[in-house]
Amino acid sequence: MFSLARAQLGHAYLQKGMRAEAITEFEAGARIGSPSDRAHLAYGCAIGGRREDAMPILANLMSPGNHPPPFHMALAYVGLADQPEAFRWPERAREVHDPWLITLNIDRAFDPLRADSRFADIVRAMGLVP
Repeated sequence: MFSLARAQLGHAYLQKGMRAEAITEFEAGARIGSPSDRAHLAYGCAIGGRREDAMPILANLMSPGNHPPPFHMALAYVGLADQPEAFRWPERAREVHDPWLITLNIDRAFDPLRADSRFADIVRAMGLVP
């Protein structure tokens, strides 16, 4: 199974409240995938109550020489409930034309940010609002 399928299955498990199963899928994806998959794992760990496991993953993604995936870094910081970082990364994603950014307005993982006016500003700037 490829890593994107593992990530999507992990998110489905999270929505069902199956945290352990979600983290297992994110771990499998991170073993075979890209930095984006490691950011999914950080998100899953944070949401799953394993914040202490998420932090070293993010530190590794941010280490010199690495190119952290902006959209997925925002996702990880949403999981950590770190709103300043969660809002900083979508702007970076916009600067580098991260293709995942077009899913921002429909990705349920970003629900915790929707009530903040900065979220509406980002969505509007992306032209994602009719």
